[in-house]
Amino acid sequence: MMHVDAGAVKYNLAQIQKLVGKDVLVMPVIKANAYGMGIEFFAELLKDSKFLGVADVNEAIQIANIVEPHKIFILYQPPMDAVGEIAKYGFTTAVCEMDFLKSLNKAATKPINVHMSIDTGLGVLGIQPGEVAGFYNAAQAFKNINIGGAFSQFAAHESLDPADINFSNSQVTQFHNATKGLDLKYKHISCSAAIITRPDDNMDLVRVGCLLYGIYPQDFFKKHINVKPVCKISCQIIAIKDLELGDMVGYRHAGSFKAKHKTTNATVNIGYAQGLTRSICDKGYFIVNGQRAPIISISMNICNIDITNIKGNVKLGDEVLIVDNKMTSIEDLADWCGVGFDELLTHLTFTS
Repeated sequence: MMHVDAGAVKYNLAQIQKLVGKDVLVMPVIKANAYGMGIEFFAELLKDSKFLGVADVNEAIQIANIVEPHKIFILYQPPMDAVGEIAKYGFTTAVCEMDFLKSLNKAATKPINVHMSIDTGLGVLGIQPGEVAGFYNAAQAFKNINIGGAFSQFAAHESLDPADINFSNSQVTQFHNATKGLDLKYKHISCSAAIITRPDDNMDLVRVGCLLYGIYPQDFFKKHINVKPVCKISCQIIAIKDLELGDMVGYRHAGSFKAKHKTTNATVNIGYAQGLTRSICDKGYFIVNGQRAPIISISMNICNIDITNIKGNVKLGDEVLIVDNKMTSIEDLADWCGVGFDELLTHLTFTS
């Protein structure tokens, strides 16, 4: 199970706002089901924000009964077949293709707020900088389109390497040149990392994900802002078994555990179907009675842990902490699984 601390989320948002200053809007990014933590929960908690960032129209619709639709910001230009839903609800959306904008204008019966997505170097979605003014000017002919802003994305925002800093400088210069003279209410380029590494580029609005969830993109960020982890992850003991010397646990082809002495093994209800990976057995552990229990095997829906040296009574149904933010963290779990923390969080799923 995942347990989210609403108080910690609010604390983190306040810390972020304090860092960027009262004149800069903070857009909480709750895409990918709020980094796997529950988009509806976060939408309710943060519904007073000026904007909430989501990935697509499906996520936008999911929270449309919680948040005023114009506050829901779709961060990536959606597919063409989504224009009807955007027009129906009145979501704010990123745009970068003129054909999409024409289609949206045709589908809408009232003005839709859009922000131009500009590619200054990330190389994915976005209008080329030299084409921004033409795009903006052409859009003025559409009665149902209101270009309320423009934004871009850094490609090396976490890095302090001089070459990366120069590249980011170039991105900012391109962005300012592309939007110069345009009547735009909001300009934005910064994310969680950039508000630390490039505070002069906060502009009108910052889009914040990992810091909101209490995760530091880099350790040195801890010197600049204090945020609290917002989630704990747990599972339960569903079986306990004593092993004799030489007994094996787990599928042979996956590298079984072989007992080197009498061992007490506990089975818990989480496996790689819930988002963990086999590499967690190399150095990972869960927490039982406040003590580390090494993970000795994993399969699709279960893990086995060594509780031989765990002090205190251990029984069926006991809670086992996967992330407790004291002895283990999301960053630890991601490291054991060999993935990034954001990749791990968005893959975690839980069943009873």
